[in-house]
Amino acid sequence: MFDEVMAKWDSMGGKLSVALLQRYEASEQVREMCEKIRTANMDSHLLFSQVGERLGLIPEATVAAAFANIWAQGYPEVINNILQPFVSLLPKEKEPPVSG
Repeated sequence: MFDEVMAKWDSMGGKLSVALLQRYEASEQVREMCEKIRTANMDSHLLFSQVGERLGLIPEATVAAAFANIWAQGYPEVINNILQPFVSLLPKEKEPPVSG
């Protein structure tokens, strides 16, 4: 997920920066920091905690949720493929009553 978000940085970087509690204008600095962390880190389990640490002690769970949210927005076809087997099991929204 980390690498897939980074691969689409041009379309996702600003949104990710904001999701990481940074200014939209700081997205280039956030990208550079994420690239440095990824290059220096072989253990993918530590990526989110290290990003959070460098961005001012943002909790690892917040960083992971930010990446997951932005990834889901950028790869809707993958999300649809994952959810397709479960669609029939999910509750449907009720139609609002028609006022007349």
